[in-house]
Amino acid sequence: MKYPLSALARLAVVGLAALTLPSRVLANAAPNAPTLTGPANSQITVFNSYVVTATDPDGDNVQYSVDWGDGSTSVTDFTASGTSLTLAHHWTAVGIYQVSAAAKDTLGNVSAATVLTVNVYTPVPTTVQVTASSPIHVRTSTSVNSSQYDQYGVLIYYSNLMVPVVFSLVSGGGTVTQSPPWSATYSAPAKTTTAVVRGCLQGGSGACANATIVVTH
Repeated sequence: MKYPLSALARLAVVGLAALTLPSRVLANAAPNAPTLTGPANSQITVFNSYVVTATDPDGDNVQYSVDWGDGSTSVTDFTASGTSLTLAHHWTAVGIYQVSAAAKDTLGNVSAATVLTVNVYTPVPTTVQVTASSPIHVRTSTSVNSSQYDQYGVLIYYSNLMVPVVFSLVSGGGTVTQSPPWSATYSAPAKTTTAVVRGCLQGGSGACANATIVVTH
């Protein structure tokens, strides 16, 4: 014979069922993708500052990791959610670098990465140095008479081979033949000549220098 459960017994059964039901566990979320700000153009070997910031939905402390794209990485200590940290970096080679930043919370959850493209360049020179192999020796020909001779040219160049140079004759006779981008040849008009050749950087920097060439017999 089945006996109906009393009200107290029914409450006990319900309570026992409630105790045995699995409880819902809320997942801990990863930090939001960080913001990464700083110069998108940098001179080679010059340090620049980059600021990284991230927040964690659960309020956990966060740690920042920045991959500079050149094989090096910076990792910070844990700091409060939403704190901005400044990191300094320089590159030792010209190129385009993909700088990637991510945030991690204290439970190991990692955010999506934020990428900043940085162009690392060599600055245009502001000075120029022009030199010449001087003196130029003119060889006398004996096949016809002593007044005939062969003209030897001279290579003129500048010290920084990054920007093309335009050469011109300032004074003295002879001719200057351009050999792009960084040299020219001077041809003497006579056995004894003094000439001044000028070299100027292209690109509007205004840097120029002169070379004095002495031709002797």
